[in-house]
Amino acid sequence: MNIVAQMETLAPAVGLNIPKPANLPPATLQSFAKQLAGGISWFLGKVKVQSARKTLRLCENLALGDKRFVAVIQVENERFLIGGAAGSISLLTRLEQTPNFSDSLQNKLKEEAAR
Repeated sequence: MNIVAQMETLAPAVGLNIPKPANLPPATLQSFAKQLAGGISWFLGKVKVQSARKTLRLCENLALGDKRFVAVIQVENERFLIGGAAGSISLLTRLEQTPNFSDSLQNKLKEEAAR
């Protein structure tokens, strides 16, 4: 079964209405079907689906020159300070979890209101 026949068979199942041209030779229809299939394949290759949540994130980095750096990375809810050079990366320390500014401000306001 050729591509055109397959498309005509599948068209009703996916809700496509493919009109049959009266005076086009079958070779032209096959060429069109191949180009259409190639275009759809290209488009699907370009569409990227991202995960709902990233688990690894670069928070900050600082270049130290001579291909050296330090960086803070976050893996899920934990943060780490790492250092790197031209051929290596090292874990310097695990950082303590610090409350964000908004939470700290809310807590301070609640303490002041309680006085």
